[in-house]
Amino acid sequence: MEHKNVVSFVVLATMATIGQATILSVDSHAKEVFNLYNMYSACMGPEFAINYVKSIQQATKYCQQQKVPEYVLKELADKFNGNEIEEEQVSVSSSFTELASTIETKKSSLVNKMGNLSCVLEQVKTFTPEGEINMDLFGYEGVKEFFKGTLIGEDEVILRTLTDGYADCLQIANNWPQSELDRNPMAKAFGRRQVFLVCHQKLEDDLCYKKQMYEALKNFEGLDTAEVGFGLPGNKYDKALGVWAVMRSGASGEDKTINDFFFTRPN
Repeated sequence: MEHKNVVSFVVLATMATIGQATILSVDSHAKEVFNLYNMYSACMGPEFAINYVKSIQQATKYCQQQKVPEYVLKELADKFNGNEIEEEQVSVSSSFTELASTIETKKSSLVNKMGNLSCVLEQVKTFTPEGEINMDLFGYEGVKEFFKGTLIGEDEVILRTLTDGYADCLQIANNWPQSELDRNPMAKAFGRRQVFLVCHQKLEDDLCYKKQMYEALKNFEGLDTAEVGFGLPGNKYDKALGVWAVMRSGASGEDKTINDFFFTRPN
């Protein structure tokens, strides 16, 4: 009986330890999600970040009840031609019936995923009902309206930078080599929109980081790059990035060690 009690105690203790480790350990995906959420909060304001998340949640719920957009069905029509069957599918399929089932399952999953994502992008006005990039949203008036009431809503430097950047992203997407897109059926169907979306996300992220650098220099160094540019090119946010890089490069090894200890985390 005493032995059983010891075993029970060890089992319970082990379970508690595992549970504690699970609770205390945050996976990389969750960190990435909240880092991005926090960046939006700091850059545009907490209210914007909350409303943005809610709009995606509402669109996701709505789109789960909708049919796959016709343009998605059309653009994926050639995805599963016989010459595009992956070798691994053939090797794991013991019969043509199983192979056909595998392909059909994969096709259905892909259509639903792309259909839901496209529907959500349409609901949040990124796509038009025809599945094209909604440049009305990404033009100056659309940008100003979208960010109205946020921390950047009245910042002409940011609004103009975003507007010009979105136009550049569209040009990059339109000029993307067709030969690169033709390498993959998915890229051929959705590649130009994907190029734009990746470009526009990177643009917003970089601008948010620059904005925080600008504010950090004001708060901690008493330096406003809107007034003192040190001959650096660009607007006040570009100059803040330049000053930040120079300060980091010129810092002593001791200062870098202290800064890294408190404000960075190992991978």
